[in-house]
Amino acid sequence: MAVVRGPFGDRRVVYCDFTASGLSLKFFEEFISNEVLPEYANVHSFLAGMSCQTTTYRNDAKNIIKEAVNASDDDALIFCGSGTTGAIHKLIHNINLNEAPIVLVGPFEHHSNLLPWRHLAQKVIRLKTNSDGGVSMSYLEDALRAESKTAKKLGCQILVCLSAASNVTGILVDTNAASSLVHRYGGIIFWDYATAAPYVEMNMNPPSKGGDSYKDALFFSVHKFVGGPQTPGILVAKKRLFEAGETFPHQSGGGTVNFVRREHTSYFKEVEVREEGGTPAIIESIRAGMVIQLKEAIGTRLIQKREEDLVHIAWSRFAECPNLVILGGSKAKRIAIFSFLVRHTRGSYVKDSKYREDNCLFIHHDFICALLNDLFGIQSRSGCACAGPYALDLLGINEEMAISYEDTLISKDNEEIFDHKILRPGFTRVNLPFFYPDEEIDFIIDAIIFIAKYAWTFLPFYELDQNTGQWRYCKDKRTDMSKHLSYISYDQGVMRWRKPTSKSAGPVPSSHAECLSLAKSLQQSLESVLRKSNFGVTNERVDRYWLHSKYNNLRWFLLSSEAAADARGLPRPASQYPNTGSPWHPGCIERCFCPDLAKTDNESLLRLCKYTNARGMNPMGDGKYAHYKKVSRNDNYYNNLGRSSSEGSTESNSGGDVVCFPRGSNYSRVSPTRVISRSPRIGRLGTCERNPNNYQIPRNMMSSYRNSSSSPKRYSSSGEAGWYSPPPPLMRPTVQVSFKRFLFA
Repeated sequence: MAVVRGPFGDRRVVYCDFTASGLSLKFFEEFISNEVLPEYANVHSFLAGMSCQTTTYRNDAKNIIKEAVNASDDDALIFCGSGTTGAIHKLIHNINLNEAPIVLVGPFEHHSNLLPWRHLAQKVIRLKTNSDGGVSMSYLEDALRAESKTAKKLGCQILVCLSAASNVTGILVDTNAASSLVHRYGGIIFWDYATAAPYVEMNMNPPSKGGDSYKDALFFSVHKFVGGPQTPGILVAKKRLFEAGETFPHQSGGGTVNFVRREHTSYFKEVEVREEGGTPAIIESIRAGMVIQLKEAIGTRLIQKREEDLVHIAWSRFAECPNLVILGGSKAKRIAIFSFLVRHTRGSYVKDSKYREDNCLFIHHDFICALLNDLFGIQSRSGCACAGPYALDLLGINEEMAISYEDTLISKDNEEIFDHKILRPGFTRVNLPFFYPDEEIDFIIDAIIFIAKYAWTFLPFYELDQNTGQWRYCKDKRTDMSKHLSYISYDQGVMRWRKPTSKSAGPVPSSHAECLSLAKSLQQSLESVLRKSNFGVTNERVDRYWLHSKYNNLRWFLLSSEAAADARGLPRPASQYPNTGSPWHPGCIERCFCPDLAKTDNESLLRLCKYTNARGMNPMGDGKYAHYKKVSRNDNYYNNLGRSSSEGSTESNSGGDVVCFPRGSNYSRVSPTRVISRSPRIGRLGTCERNPNNYQIPRNMMSSYRNSSSSPKRYSSSGEAGWYSPPPPLMRPTVQVSFKRFLFA
């Protein structure tokens, strides 16, 4: 049992970050240690007995993976050293292109499947989401229809690169439908299965009526599977794509050549041999085969059924907590990956206080991550999950605001400004592993709900290290909690190592119920101390900096001193530069609601809209504000050809946009290069607030375009109000996986 040592005592590790990387399995490592390593030898030694056995294991691994992905004789499988990123770069090097291609990428691509194409393509087009949050197939078809004509004129190829599932929201894509559509327009489609691979079927050549739903290439990282650490990336692609590598392989070296003369080289024609130069990651490749073998033994259908049940359970429970903002929507099919924010408004939490403020701020995602670890041992991830453009979409940050954050976070010399590091927007992500028992799943969800309700009361007791971004409890005096290789010594002729000397703050709770009970008791004690005393917050230096910073208007997170003032029923600290709440709000996709948008405060509305662009809108003046009403609802591909590839976009049937700027302000005089699209997030009343006619806004600012029957149910809790659609009904799994818990190494 792995244990994490925290400021409130030891906690049993509950690993919820399989989306980033999996955990080793003890029985895998025992097999490799006892059966594989004793007979290990270099596969290039060919005829030696141990080399033959090692080669047999490695070939078995390849065959297992090929069978699992339904690869044909026309497909090549290559082990790539650095996961999906390495696989994509190998594919790019080998594609034989006469001209730079036109590349269409999905709306929620990981940086690994976005940045390399930006350097290769003459044009990168980012696709849109539909109203459910999935990839818009109608927009994809419009883009293919338009760009196929352009590609024909330029003599270039159209490449489409999509993720089978988002690593932020877990939303799945219909891979067969998208592949068929792309091939009908003569395009080539590549699939990133890095997130989806452990949970769904991968089929290179699925049966279809027209035979056009095949995949030109797919790639994934085996290290994200359970048992997957120390495994390579996998690239499976049509052999015809490797023409460029015939004269110059991506990784030329030992094992790739037929014959080498003094001035000439003849490479192997066989792709799988030619593209694995040098001694490969042999043990890692064998382990990859074992990992896929385990997945196939469990069965994809069983895994997907369990994932669906976990998603239903989570949605039903998360609905209990209105200030928990889950990104991505509940309509689209997804795997059990959840990224969330915790919102805080003083009016919601401070009862009977004359100092009531409804400005919405969020609890910092890095602090949420630290608190999940310290209180419950839950391992999560915070940040943007290496999917920056999609994160901006989900958070409601348009291009103008993104530029403001970029300029604030990075100096003119392209150096990170550490004092501003905390300003970087993001969220906290967890996944619910399909092989965890129900008791463990309930504990994870209970912990998240507890954090959403009470995290703000812990904030005054934590201190931020601005250099590392780590949050630490004020009474945690441990200087170095890490283990180091320098602890190993051989001074007595044997290998020895010492362990850290930090003392435990308490024993491991005997059960999940006890762990939750300890967290509740601790929260009540700290809140009592906070209310009855006047001690200064531990993060005072950071708070003072932001209260006197000219960038305070970009601050979206609650300060420790503000949380302390809320708990004591006192006015919040005055700031030199005012902060009127978070300048961005998740809210475009159905489940990404923000209750601020349900208020009837016109000034709040104007604040939410002030960053929004105004392309394609006609101005209407009322003397104080310049208002813009969108002329057309036509939200197709052709109206967005001028859009930058890095901008967010979403397809929606919810109607027009209303945007307002103070007359004479800089926002109403944005340069044409900046005003290139409407914002899909901030101020999109039709999708955010669901009933725009409830707003008290200037006359003639907007017209009715949504009937009341389309509005979802409204919730009201502790002074808050908002709109959301009811979650799917609670469904406990009727089929359990074949074992309740893996024994992790």
